[in-house]
Amino acid sequence: MGTKGYMGRILRVELGDHKVKEQELPESWAQAFLGGSGLGDLLAEGVRQAAQEIGGNASAFALHVKGLEPPAHDPQAKATEAIGYATSNRGACHLQAFTHDFEEGAFIPDLGSPQPGGPLCSGRRGRE
Repeated sequence: MGTKGYMGRILRVELGDHKVKEQELPESWAQAFLGGSGLGDLLAEGVRQAAQEIGGNASAFALHVKGLEPPAHDPQAKATEAIGYATSNRGACHLQAFTHDFEEGAFIPDLGSPQPGGPLCSGRRGRE
């Protein structure tokens, strides 16, 4: 039983023509990245530090909050997650505010969450 994934490959997405191409990852790239040389060395301390080292306009493209890169939780679909990223003392940390479970449907009346929500249920936001 196999699993489908992109381990050992590069996934290239052409946004203009909506084409997706797979390319084998050259072993030398993986060794340089994982071995802490080349791009791996540059990114080892995070994107904020890498952008400072690159210079120019690189910091405009370094996605982070207080030096911490955001996790895979999308704040566009979860408004309270965005507030948590912005106000957490650690930066874009999904564990600090811990609101994503409530927006995905968990509810605990004792904590003031009387009804189930959902990731896109913006109808209740700001009304209570």
